[in-house]
Amino acid sequence: MKQFIFAALAGVFLSACGGGERAASATGPASGAGYASDKEDSTMSTSESIAGTAELAGEWTLTEIVGAEIPDGVPAPNLSVAADGMVSGRSGVNRFTGKLGDKPDALFGPMATTRMAGPPAAMQLEDAFLKAMTAASSYTVTGDELVISGANGPLLKFAR
Repeated sequence: MKQFIFAALAGVFLSACGGGERAASATGPASGAGYASDKEDSTMSTSESIAGTAELAGEWTLTEIVGAEIPDGVPAPNLSVAADGMVSGRSGVNRFTGKLGDKPDALFGPMATTRMAGPPAAMQLEDAFLKAMTAASSYTVTGDELVISGANGPLLKFAR
């Protein structure tokens, strides 16, 4: 009986680990439509391929949450984007991980977060940051500045 339960749990675990990958073209789009190869300022929505996210890849530190302040003494959230579309970072007190979304109205897919408590100011910052990440649908990279926007305009600003 124990062997059966172990085998069933192993099967569930392995099947959960194997899915969800998206293919990305190593050469980019054939037509070049929607990709700003000749521009310093590029805006991308999530309806475009992961292959077009090279300018998004890297380490970003939050400089502004539109409509909220980053309190003094509270570490700024950060965002790390890998070339394969995986994202991770610190949201204030907790850490998060996930991937870029595959729907036109969601820049990020579902995220996993740790659930630690922290000082009230840090928790308020984290709440505002995560709500903005949930509402994000596009981004613009201009030099070393990343602006993440939602349906009603800019939500978050980051610097490299």
